[in-house]
Parts: sequence; C-alpha cells; structure tokens
Amino acid sequence: MKGLQILILLLGLGWSSMTAQQTVTGTVTDEDGMPLVGVTVFEDGTESGTLTDFNGEYTIAVSGSDAVLVFRYVGMMPLRETLGDRLSLDVTMRSDARILEEVVVSALGFKEKRDEQGSTSSIVSTDAVLSSGEATFANALSGKASGVQIIRPNGDPGAASSIRIRGANTIGGSSQPLIIVDGVPLESSTTYGGGGTLIRGRNGGVSQGSRLNDINPADIESVQVLKGASAAALWGSRAANGVIVVTTKSGQSGRAKVSFKSTYSVDEIAQRIPMQSLFGQGRNGVYSPTASESWGDYIPDRSGGSDVVDDSGERFVSDDGTIYYPILEKNSRETFVDRNWDGAFQRGHFLQND
Repeated sequence: MKGLQILILLLGLGWSSMTAQQTVTGTVTDEDGMPLVGVTVFEDGTESGTLTDFNGEYTIAVSGSDAVLVFRYVGMMPLRETLGDRLSLDVTMRSDARILEEVVVSALGFKEKRDEQGSTSSIVSTDAVLSSGEATFANALSGKASGVQIIRPNGDPGAASSIRIRGANTIGGSSQPLIIVDGVPLESSTTYGGGGTLIRGRNGGVSQGSRLNDINPADIESVQVLKGASAAALWGSRAANGVIVVTTKSGQSGRAKVSFKSTYSVDEIAQRIPMQSLFGQGRNGVYSPTASESWGDYIPDRSGGSDVVDDSGERFVSDDGTIYYPILEKNSRETFVDRNWDGAFQRGHFLQND
C-alpha cells in the first residue's frame, strides 16, 4: 500500500511538470523588417535554447509563464523578453555599433603565419632600404630579398626598374609583379615620351618616370615580397608574377618628434667598354649620317681633310655656336669617341633631404 502511494505521488509530480512546460514560437527581424538567420534564442537560467531558421522563425520549449527569453546576434543589442501568458513572441533587434571596436580590411582577414602561407615570402626591413643609399625605392630593394632581380632599363631620372620575382613567367607578356601600397594597387611601369617610331618610341625620347619612385624610402614601415599560389589567390590574376606589399608609416601617439636626414651620393660609370674606331657611321660598309649603326665605311680608307657638306638648307647650331650641316661626303678620319662619351656620361651628384 505504501509503494502504491509513492508511485501515485511520482506520477503526480511528473504530470505537474509536463503541464507547466509550454512551447513558444515567433519571428526575429531587424530594424528594416528583414528576418535574421541564426539568432540565438534561449531561456535565461536554463540550458534550453535554439536558433532561428532562414525565415527568422524559432520554436522553443520553456518552463512556464514566468520564463525570460534572451535573444543574441552578432552586431545587434542583446534583447530580453518576459514571456508571461504569451505563446507567440515576435521581436525586433536593433544594431549596436559600439560592439565594433575596430574594423580591419585585408586580403586574408586573419593574422598570417609565414610557415602556413604556402608561398614564397620575404620581409625587407626599413633599415635595409635606407642603408642602400639609392635614390629610388625600387633600386633600394636590389639584393635585399631572395629571388628578386631588379634591373635599371636606362639612366633617365625617375625611370622605372624592371622587377622579376623568381624569374620571368612568360615569353612575350609582362613579368612585372603587382605593387600594393597601403592596400591600393600602384602602377609601376615606365611611360616613354618622344623618340622615333621604332620599338614604340623607346628609340630616343625620355622616360616619363614611374609612380613607384614617388615613394620616399624614409616613409616606408615594412615591405613584403610574395609569390606563389597563395599570393595569386589573395590578390587575383594580376598577382601571377608576384606581389610587393608596401606599408607606409602612420602617426603615433606621444610627444611630437622631428627627424632630419640628408643623403649625398655620387654616381659614375664603373666600367667603360672599349669601342671600335675603324668603321664609321652607317651599315654594310657604306657611310650614312642617318644610320644608328656604326658599321659603315672603313675609316683608314678615307681621304682625310674636311667633309663635303650642304650649307644651303637645314643646319644645327650647338650651344657653343658651332654650325653643323648635312654631310654629303665623309672625308675626315676623326672619330670623336672620347668627346662623344664625355658629353653623354658625366659624374652624377644626388642630394636628398628628408
């Protein structure tokens, strides 16, 4: 008889527990009325919880009418609602900009570990760039990163340098890497102005310079050189030849500081290649004053003396007043090799104050 009473008591407690629980449904939307997917909905103080579906709807079993439902969603203000006698509860969540302390936009979206990148990676220190003494940033990278080859195409001031990371990738196309400065792509190619029609105007004329050389090496905080499948995946098809990521310095908190640096350098020809003085201007053994080659007539076979010129038409007046006329017949055996060389190549001086 006593066991029967205990059984009836347990059944009564179980029945009261089941009758106390109730199911609540509802929809969660934002301030614009759009449903929110994946909102966490749980009863405060219990382990009972659920997530909203693609329509923002949820269904949850609560302990009773005094239950408190808590709604949480990333970027939204947490919301608490006392259920009461309601079996359907629709709520609207409001955004909370205070939750976002900092927003970082990058190609990776996370802090990189060099051992896990799966691509060639070299980091060049700022001191290494500054200690090179080069006037341009591109030339300052020469010899500072493994696998990076930098060649000067000409001596024009500000002209771009040819950059190759682990060699060329194509025969006829461009092998220049992608340059990224503070997250923005930068055009580093050289624009040629003037000159003749040969080789798209590069035969003569002047290089207009490269925007990469506008960067002051003293303003650079870090330089990273990347090449590989990971680099191309991060920066797109333009990064097939590699990427050079440049980050410039930014302001720092604290006392104001002023720094001054002056650089003076001298450039001169390291080695002069011997030049032939047996054949004159022209080609195929024939003298020509308009040819760019120097395999014209045999100089020792000339008669000597003054050249026969045409002084009735066009002429050129030099800075020293010397007048040059078109040559009709070449007689002089002078070559002017040294004078021509000294007129084009002199000792260069460079002064930069930062």
